Amino acid sequence: MTNSLNSLLLRKFIHLITVVIPFLYLYVFNREQIFILCGILSIGFLGVDLIRFKFIKLRRLFLKVFGSLLKGEEQDRKLTGATHLFLSATIVICLFNRDSVIPALIILSISDACAAVFGTIYGQHRLFNKSLEGSLVFFFVSFFIIIVFSDLRIVVGLLISGLLTLIEVLPIPVNDNYSIAICGAFIFNMVL
Repeated sequence: MTNSLNSLLLRKFIHLITVVIPFLYLYVFNREQIFILCGILSIGFLGVDLIRFKFIKLRRLFLKVFGSLLKGEEQDRKLTGATHLFLSATIVICLFNRDSVIPALIILSISDACAAVFGTIYGQHRLFNKSLEGSLVFFFVSFFIIIVFSDLRIVVGLLISGLLTLIEVLPIPVNDNYSIAICGAFIFNMVL
């Protein structure tokens, strides 16, 4: 396996672990508690990013320790994917009800990671900046999550999966941690 594939697999494994947030919301914490947790994580990750932007020595140390986990653009002066993910979780928890947030964040954690790994390894057909194969995985994993974690009918689940896949694949100039979480929670809020 190449270093870039190993890096992707490790990044997406960490991304998968963030599924703990919607499960904590589902089974352990109320809205205020999960909002505080995600807010603290957001502030912490954002703080680390801002500090590494400002201080060159700390940036070097950060890159030495975490550099292999970062995408190329994140190594310079861009927020990390983790920062975006926790900020997006905080935003949707603040704006939407629990039943809308939980499937949106599970899709963000699982579908996005599965699509990236599958698309990188097996992707043969380009679709904008993604692969058709990865996008199909995103669609089917999202559909499965919707069926398991909501009471929606199959046809509605298929439509939502299709919409979220379209949002994920289109070259929208917004980090997909925001577009998937916010659009997902908004759509679930409309139909649940």
